[in-house]
Amino acid sequence: MIKFLTSTLLLLVGLQLCVSAQDDKFYTTTSGEMIFSFATIDNEGNGNGGVMRWSPFFNLQNMANYDFTNAAGVFTGINIRNIGFIYDVHNTNIRKKFRKYNVGIPVGHKHGNLKKLFIYGGYEIEFPINYKEKTFEGDRKTGFNSS
Repeated sequence: MIKFLTSTLLLLVGLQLCVSAQDDKFYTTTSGEMIFSFATIDNEGNGNGGVMRWSPFFNLQNMANYDFTNAAGVFTGINIRNIGFIYDVHNTNIRKKFRKYNVGIPVGHKHGNLKKLFIYGGYEIEFPINYKEKTFEGDRKTGFNSS
């Protein structure tokens, strides 16, 4: 997992450096995101127990953009996203945490004044690369990780 994340990060930085010498029509953008997750779970008729999960770390996006004109363009890229949820089992002291890393490939188009205000839309397909599950029962922690 660490090798994959390191390789992907180096690829994103390398793509950024390679494109910096191109014309204004082709450029890259890099960003990150903080994800706040909630889960709606029906556990034998009980819908309580969902806990907000905040994942500020390792959500990276690198987009390659091509502008046909000042009013229209397309983009694609590669993203890494850390998503999951936390659940407190009703009437127990058990807490479960679920997390997975996905690699996403977005494609889309944009229209409007691309220097100021525009709209964009597209699609992203994501592939899971790592899954982790933990169970906390009192002071005891168990879990597993699969790549």
